[in-house]
Amino acid sequence: MPPIYVPMILFYPPVSPPISTSSERSQALKQSLSETLTRFYPLAGRIRSNLCIDCNDEGACYIEAKDESHDLSEFLQHPDLSLLPKLLPPLDSMLDHSGQLKNATTAPGGGAVVVMIQVTNFACGGFVIGVYVSHMIVDGVGISTFLKAWAAATAQSQSGTDQCIHVLPSFDGAALFPPILDEQGKFAHPTEATMRGLYRRFAKKGRCVNKRFVFEASAVAKLKELAATSSLQNPSRVEAVSAFIWKCARSAWKAKSGRSAPSLITHAVNLRRRADPNLPQNSMGNFVCLTGAIANECHGEEELELSSLVSKMREATSKVNGDLVAKLQGQGRLETLSKVS
Repeated sequence: MPPIYVPMILFYPPVSPPISTSSERSQALKQSLSETLTRFYPLAGRIRSNLCIDCNDEGACYIEAKDESHDLSEFLQHPDLSLLPKLLPPLDSMLDHSGQLKNATTAPGGGAVVVMIQVTNFACGGFVIGVYVSHMIVDGVGISTFLKAWAAATAQSQSGTDQCIHVLPSFDGAALFPPILDEQGKFAHPTEATMRGLYRRFAKKGRCVNKRFVFEASAVAKLKELAATSSLQNPSRVEAVSAFIWKCARSAWKAKSGRSAPSLITHAVNLRRRADPNLPQNSMGNFVCLTGAIANECHGEEELELSSLVSKMREATSKVNGDLVAKLQGQGRLETLSKVS
């Protein structure tokens, strides 16, 4: 995966009566995080190269902040998107050009931090946890597994019980997808062929704009109804909403340029659920496959219906099945993955 940090923001509105003070909560969060990282030990290490983590137990980056000017409950009702970056660790100011923590004591050879966390306490009693995790290490499911484990450990420490509730990770990626080695025992494919190599070659920095689109439950139900046909029954929420956004993007392009054009939509598919038998959901790593669906240009006033776009997406994702996962576990995985993507 490319060397990017995946952001996740968790909002905890104030409760009455308060379960704990901010200082008590801070101590519980830090202690439980330390305990959780002992089980998720690569997340406490440093990235040394494209394909290596030094599990040196240096730990995650953890900072605390305060917001005295906003009410969290009000913010959740009327979000100010400009505030979101302030709820995450200050990525640009904390890392140097190589992704290593500035002014950090590291082992010889340096290395980029894997996990960065910021806890922001609001005057109303609510708090927010902003997390950055390196996509080179885990995918969305892996991040969720880590956060659930941390939450369970924190809840246990605040409840004062001795009952041990552990969400255990499984670092079995090398067994499920054995590395392809050459005769000298080295990786057979150059690092330039990885997603990180491609990202460094083609990615460009630019300004990012945050926008929020809210789909009420009734609107999603209507989209699912419009997308359904006799041969395509019960489209999922993701399929219906994705097709709607895709259709709007195509229409916007046509209105702006005066012509139709081919378009592509991609989805990340979780390989754990597509394998036969399923792979463990607590498997840590990047167990995802990117699928793409293409819609060609339309002539005249004709435009593709929602059902047609959903069909194209479903056809693309249906190719990620047990047979494909089995091929990805074999020697010809790179060629197989190239054909899918």
